[in-house]
Amino acid sequence: MLDEPAIEFVFAGGGIGMARIRGLDSIFVRFQGPCSYSELNAVLNSADIGLVTQTRASLGCVVPSKFYGILAAGRGVLYIGPEESTVARVIHETGCGWIVKLGDSEGLARLICKLHADRARVREVGARARHVFEERFTREKGVARFWQLLAGLDDKMTN
Repeated sequence: MLDEPAIEFVFAGGGIGMARIRGLDSIFVRFQGPCSYSELNAVLNSADIGLVTQTRASLGCVVPSKFYGILAAGRGVLYIGPEESTVARVIHETGCGWIVKLGDSEGLARLICKLHADRARVREVGARARHVFEERFTREKGVARFWQLLAGLDDKMTN
């Protein structure tokens, strides 16, 4: 029996998806409950990569908010979801993570083994993720985009 697993999956938080994977508890899988906002940075920084999942049903309605926190923490994003999503588009454009199609468990396993063997690549993608966050998704950038959107609506209403 291993004292220290080579790869460990830690799932933090709650939600309906957690109930589906709770039975996986083992030496390689650990669950911790939701964390407070003040603990979030430490939780995200304890990971090598961050997981973002999205169902096809939510496509076009939301961008999973954890995506931004993972980028801000300077961790590469392992995205499992539709390739037409905003998350997948940003990953394709910037190389800030990896995409696995929904249901591709064999592809996911191969990718995890590949990432485990190439720690330098994981760190490189994490640094890229932080850069993407700073270039596109800081609070200031978001507020500026929001104001541009409102100004555009105002122009449309007055014309």
